[in-house]
Amino acid sequence: MRCVITANDEQGRSFVAREIEVGSGLTDVFAHDDVASLAPLGEVVDWGDEMPAPGGVRWLFNRVAPGQRWEMHATPTIDLDVVIEGEADLILDSGTVKLGAGDGALVTGRHGIQGGPEGCLMAIVLLGIGG
Repeated sequence: MRCVITANDEQGRSFVAREIEVGSGLTDVFAHDDVASLAPLGEVVDWGDEMPAPGGVRWLFNRVAPGQRWEMHATPTIDLDVVIEGEADLILDSGTVKLGAGDGALVTGRHGIQGGPEGCLMAIVLLGIGG
């Protein structure tokens, strides 16, 4: 199992900042005391009630059909995504990262998702950071 951590450059383009292999015992993936500073640069989408308010949280499950695609977007959230079954492609400005069952991603900016050949089931936690 692995976890992909994304970040944004000065122009707001997303990229993979780190990949962490999760071993036995506790694996420290991410800590940041000022999450508001992680707000994405540039325009963000407004999905109304699906987006948590700053300081709020939303926990979702999303079944993605084979090949189904969410185009590049940014939200005022930190997204904690875990693929429970199947495969998905995490789409970033710097390229695509394949995520399999058990893999996770911490997304802080522009991204998209595309379901793999069999689709996937994802657990998604959205942490509202404003923006």
